[in-house]
Amino acid sequence: EEAGFRSVGPRYLPDGFNIIGADVSAVNGVRNLHFVYSDGVRTVSLFENNAGAAADFGKLKPMTTHFEGHDAQYVKDGPTTLLSWQERGLAFALVGDLDIKELIQIATSVVP
Repeated sequence: EEAGFRSVGPRYLPDGFNIIGADVSAVNGVRNLHFVYSDGVRTVSLFENNAGAAADFGKLKPMTTHFEGHDAQYVKDGPTTLLSWQERGLAFALVGDLDIKELIQIATSVVP
């Protein structure tokens, strides 16, 4: 409710991952819902907003990928990968110490 839109969580997480927290914050006037998942060693964050605000890749040049009929962009910086896509008026970003294949599996399970 606090986010101002209906959130969508993943139906799949890699073995051992559980939700450890969630919060709502505003970045440049855009309300973002942030879920944090962990397996005790690695973490994954899922960001959602209903303003269509895309992820900020900074100086990194994003690559394009596709899943479930969606165009998505991702970057890898050391062990961290960021995957961003849009679905039904929501913008999503997954960030974590997982490879792109694992993030796509999670992303596929988020798609309503």
